[in-house]
Amino acid sequence: MDTATLAQALQGRLLDVRIARFFLGHTNAVDTWEGIADWWVQEDRRLTREALDRLTQLGIVVRLIQSGRELFSLTQDPGLQSCLDQVLRGQPKLTV
Repeated sequence: MDTATLAQALQGRLLDVRIARFFLGHTNAVDTWEGIADWWVQEDRRLTREALDRLTQLGIVVRLIQSGRELFSLTQDPGLQSCLDQVLRGQPKLTV
């Protein structure tokens, strides 16, 4: 995925950007969607789940099943991480 495509996909999606920025700043972070909603971004759980689904479709976030729990983490693809970093540098800073 190129930066223009990713930038367009994230445009206007402030919650998606907040989650992606948190993951990029904490590349080894893994959590449930409920934990991400309640602790990382303190947003509505349904909206957080929708944002995680979009980020998963883009390949930015990876969905894992561990001990029967659904977990989310940042992609380990260095090219996609670099692309995300470039896109996020062009986004306004939002507190997480």
